[in-house]
Amino acid sequence: MKIFNFLKFNKVCFNTKTTVIVLAVLTIVCFASTLYFAVKTANLKKEFSDIGPKEKLETIHSYVLVLEKFEEFIRQEGQNNITNELERAVLATKNGSLKSLFDEMIFGGNLKKDMDYFMDAIVDSLKLFSQ
Repeated sequence: MKIFNFLKFNKVCFNTKTTVIVLAVLTIVCFASTLYFAVKTANLKKEFSDIGPKEKLETIHSYVLVLEKFEEFIRQEGQNNITNELERAVLATKNGSLKSLFDEMIFGGNLKKDMDYFMDAIVDSLKLFSQ
């Protein structure tokens, strides 16, 4: 009977040690990944702030052109030449998210909602680059 209790105690002790080791490893991995992503985020912020004034002005100008073409698109909805001009303006920004939203607006089912998302993306981009 004493041998059985000893084995039971060893099994419980082994499970506890294993659990503690696994939790310690997970904590270290989480801490390391937090540091990694913090450094990546800091580097991205630095890259955005290192853009010179000329590049910022060019980027803001390209988004203003998109906004202007978008306003024309709203007023003259469905005309091919306005849609093509808007698409060219979107492509000039080199923003994949904006291009995706443009495609969703053109080919999607809910035009009003998609136009709102597109407008929000333009405004957010202008805010980002004007800082």
